[in-house]
Amino acid sequence: MDQNLPHRTAYVGNESANSCILIAGSTNIHVQNNNLANCMTDGVTIVKDGSGVTNTNIWVTDNTISAARRNGISVAALTHGKILNNTISLTGTVQGTLPKSGIDIEPDQVAFDTTDILVDHNSFTGDAGNGILVTGLASKDIGISHNHVSKEAAAGIRSDDGGVGSISVNVLIGPGNIVRAGDTSGMLIRGQMANSIWGNTLCGNASEGLSLWEVKNLIVSTNEVCNNLSGGIGVGSVTWGFNFKS
Repeated sequence: MDQNLPHRTAYVGNESANSCILIAGSTNIHVQNNNLANCMTDGVTIVKDGSGVTNTNIWVTDNTISAARRNGISVAALTHGKILNNTISLTGTVQGTLPKSGIDIEPDQVAFDTTDILVDHNSFTGDAGNGILVTGLASKDIGISHNHVSKEAAAGIRSDDGGVGSISVNVLIGPGNIVRAGDTSGMLIRGQMANSIWGNTLCGNASEGLSLWEVKNLIVSTNEVCNNLSGGIGVGSVTWGFNFKS
């Protein structure tokens, strides 16, 4: 599917409905082996339906998604989801609108209505925002592992409370994520938005390998952090409950 975004002006009303694939208020859906290009909003959007019903047991696997305008995949209002083996690139590089991320995971206006999500063995390259973004009110039981993230315009993996002081529960980043050659930090965590970061490779990024801001109750262990322009691990603002293990 190609929505031909480079050759027409994006329609900005009712953004999510203009995605290549929209899933709303659904159960037991598997999106697999699609080639999605130049999508007007997202490659795949997962949100509540018009009556507020959330989604359950949605899998998005083995897809190629290129040059979506907003996000490659948006995950909101989903319980029990798997995002596996997708190749996502160049998000937000054509008429881009924020957040311009490979994948964006966040609740749909209600804390903890996005839970039990696994993001594993995906590839993200050349997006105009983050490769993987976890943000919003608060999410629960998010696993991010074995992903390859390179040449992103913003942090390769970012878990950020969006300035609203959210507390996510059981956000685990690792093992096996490789983040290289990004234009900023390899990984950025702000607030109480991650619980453990371990077994990752963060090398060759234009800022720090790992940037931590206002983090709380976070364990960082057994990561390879190398050849980042501004240093290995940066810790800023008020940080407590931070446990670093080499």
